[in-house]
This record gives sequence, C-alpha cells and structure tokens, in this order.
Amino acid sequence: MADDLIWWRGELVKVAARLEAKTRQRRWADRTDYLIERDFVLGAYAMHKLIDARAVPDDIARHRFPVRRFDQRGGLPDPRCPADIADSYDFDNGRRRSLSIAELCREIVHNDVFAF
Repeated sequence: MADDLIWWRGELVKVAARLEAKTRQRRWADRTDYLIERDFVLGAYAMHKLIDARAVPDDIARHRFPVRRFDQRGGLPDPRCPADIADSYDFDNGRRRSLSIAELCREIVHNDVFAF
C-alpha cells in the first residue's frame, strides 16, 4: 500500500506540471479542454487517495477552500457543447461556503459539467 502512494504522489506532481504549462499556452484547441479536465479529475482523484491514506499532513488535509455553489435551474448542458451552461445554472445567485480538500476533490471527480 505504501509503495502505491509513491506512484500517486508522482502522478500528482506530473499533473501539476501539465496544468501549470497550460497557464502559459497561447493556442487552445478542443483537445486542450479535454486535457485540462482530465488533469483536474486525475489530480483530484490522486489527492483524495493520498488524503484517505493519511499521506498528507493533517494541516493540509483540514484546510478549507472558499467556493461558490450555483443551483441548477434547467437541464444539464449538452456535454458536447457546454457553452449553454449559463442556461443551466443560476450564476446570479451563488451561495458561499467552504469545502475541505477531500470534499473539493470529490466534487471535481463527480462533476456533471466541467467548464472554465
């Protein structure tokens, strides 16, 4: 089990490097969206796995992040065309709350819509 954690840590470092590189990328294609979503989900899964295995310091695992949650007001947008996301969520009335890293990771892994 402990040996598995080394691989997950290594993967998390690779994901972070790829996402950091995307912040400097000038030309975006449809594939870029897929790659960013893949790395977010993979990174969230790896982080959650490390937290569950208690391989993350307690102060980090307990850290909470401020987020805003938006209620769904229509059907989910078409995953092939998420541009209509504004029709699906009430972006005028977000509710503030905070999530632990584990909760945030769970939200990312089990997302219905990934848009940025």
